[in-house]
Amino acid sequence: MILVLTAGLLIRLGMAGGVFHAPDTIQFTEMTAASVPWADSLVAPLSILFSLNLILFLFNLLPLPPLDGSTVLPMFMSDETARRYHDFLHQPMFSLLGLVVAWQVFGPIYKPFQLLALRLLYPEMGLPVSSSRPGRF
Repeated sequence: MILVLTAGLLIRLGMAGGVFHAPDTIQFTEMTAASVPWADSLVAPLSILFSLNLILFLFNLLPLPPLDGSTVLPMFMSDETARRYHDFLHQPMFSLLGLVVAWQVFGPIYKPFQLLALRLLYPEMGLPVSSSRPGRF
């Protein structure tokens, strides 16, 4: 999350300094656009830093093994149930199943968080609640 915030801050600072502006379309490698020619080489690395780390942050929070989010559930269980859950999590097939399920459910979960991140990155744009065309404002 710190890397997402860092990239977002650099993009916002670049916008304030006239180096970047909001792009017409949002893509994985184009979360911002260059206002000056020398900044073209900064757009893709900053965009990828922002996009990739947002994906990794959210994916890792899913409460499925072997992802980090699965360690949150035992906090709400009794000691005995948490111990059985811990033993169950360390079975290789369950971890593989968790990754397959996470891969399948991540898309619909990611879209609202991506839109929220874009709203925070470009508050002046008044982004819509939902978009019928992915990757577009």
